Amino acid sequence: MFDEMCLVEAIPHAHPKYDDCQFMVRLEQLVPGAPVQWAVDSETSVPEVSKQLAASVKAIVETLNGVASLADFDGTGWVKVIPWSFPARYAYALGRDDEAAALVANEAACFADRGVTRDSLIQDYGFTRLRR
Repeated sequence: MFDEMCLVEAIPHAHPKYDDCQFMVRLEQLVPGAPVQWAVDSETSVPEVSKQLAASVKAIVETLNGVASLADFDGTGWVKVIPWSFPARYAYALGRDDEAAALVANEAACFADRGVTRDSLIQDYGFTRLRR
């Protein structure tokens, strides 16, 4: 979690749950060559799977070592990995309101058949600077 992305003052949870996370992505989206599914059965070489999983996690951690601020996160290439919510929230937190507005508009257009609108997303995300 990035404190700069929290639009309301809140103390971060010591043990965040799914809904507390700002950035959620599958491992294979961040680590080229990582399998889409990790399976273990009686035929699996547990040491080999462990080695592969450890190498994938290490690659992620090493990428994050260079992140000391919200702006540094751009350098990971991960911001655009998730198509909805996070990139808009990220741009908004960095004061890139035009970019955030465009991302919100794209999301609203994609989910318009579900009743999602630009204004409903702006309300849900707390993007007060984007209100008309």
